[in-house]
Amino acid sequence: MIATMPTTLKGTAMVHLGCGVKINYIYYWCDAMEDPKILRKRVSVRFDPFDLGTAYAYIGGQWTQCHSGTRD
Repeated sequence: MIATMPTTLKGTAMVHLGCGVKINYIYYWCDAMEDPKILRKRVSVRFDPFDLGTAYAYIGGQWTQCHSGTRD
């Protein structure tokens, strides 16, 4: 199902410290983004066009679900 979701124009997004990835003007975050090895790296991303609160980032060899909003 993730493979059918749209992506950004570049197909990737940069992981920003404390913010996560920015997809279409919205930041998305998941716990896997706390790893210092991926900070300021570009990762493949996909987003759900019917649920703008959910996106996916390819981190550590797997698709990881990310959520918009503030970190807890």
